Amino acid sequence: DPPDMGTTAQASHLETSRDAVIRGSISGISDGTSEEPGKKCSSAYECLTCGWHFSRKDSLSLHKRLHTGVKPFSCSSCDRKFSRKCDLVEHQLNHTKERRHVCSTCGRKFSQKSDLVDHQQTHSEEKSHACSTCGRKFSLNKYLLKHQHVHTKKMPVYACEL
Repeated sequence: DPPDMGTTAQASHLETSRDAVIRGSISGISDGTSEEPGKKCSSAYECLTCGWHFSRKDSLSLHKRLHTGVKPFSCSSCDRKFSRKCDLVEHQLNHTKERRHVCSTCGRKFSQKSDLVDHQQTHSEEKSHACSTCGRKFSLNKYLLKHQHVHTKKMPVYACEL
């Protein structure tokens, strides 16, 4: 398992990164990593903060921004900052109202692909996150957390999903 990054959001980012992440516990990856579980790839680049390995130096540099908080890309419309240019470009679609990601089930459109993926879970029959107050079930825990404010009259606190 990866080390505790302090937040679920950071761990989630690491799990879903497009980069070729090589963890010590993963073996048999086609880029020449060891067949032995737990043996680290000698040609990989290692993050000295958390121990994650990357096949490319630029992927490691990008990853390090999680630890340093460096976000060099700023949105000119709202001043929100991003660690990756591709995330800035995706974010800027929110300002143009362009919604190019369409749900194949209901036709609802989203500017962010991640929002579409989350939305598609609402069509799933598996709703394993139940409200302890009223019993209503949700497909994602974040929808349950958002719902629970109706019982507490407090707005939920959201974590960055970077």
